[in-house]
Amino acid sequence: MLWYPAFVDELAAVLAQARAALKSGETQTAVRLYRRAQELSPRDPEIPHERGLALLETGDVGLAAVAQAEALALDSAHIGARAQRAAALEALGDDDGAARELGELLSRIGPQPALSARLAGVEQSAKRAASRRLLGGSLARLEASPLIGSAIA
Repeated sequence: MLWYPAFVDELAAVLAQARAALKSGETQTAVRLYRRAQELSPRDPEIPHERGLALLETGDVGLAAVAQAEALALDSAHIGARAQRAAALEALGDDDGAARELGELLSRIGPQPALSARLAGVEQSAKRAASRRLLGGSLARLEASPLIGSAIA
């Protein structure tokens, strides 16, 4: 007779409940259940990935990005987690981070015209943001800022 741990049954039940909750729009319940599932199976990258999807549904984009990072820490080749993390970072305004994730995704899955175009757009946006950044920019840029210039005048 094979040894079959009881937590496997509990894990399957919790995941089924989490997926049903997410499907029925009970996103907070789904997030809570995915957390419980992750306690039961901490090395399964699919669980934080799915929790990240639930967090997106709740509007917690930052927490969704963190959940996808957890999935990637467990499995750096997880394509869904990398794609979702890129989208979350882009939504948060982290174009540099989104570009890194998209670049890594493309290096893993090969050429994809739509993703390549998206990457190019995100990279351009990141460059524009960097050129407008006050912190880390030149002192002349800082002095030219109406906000900062009046404070140091």
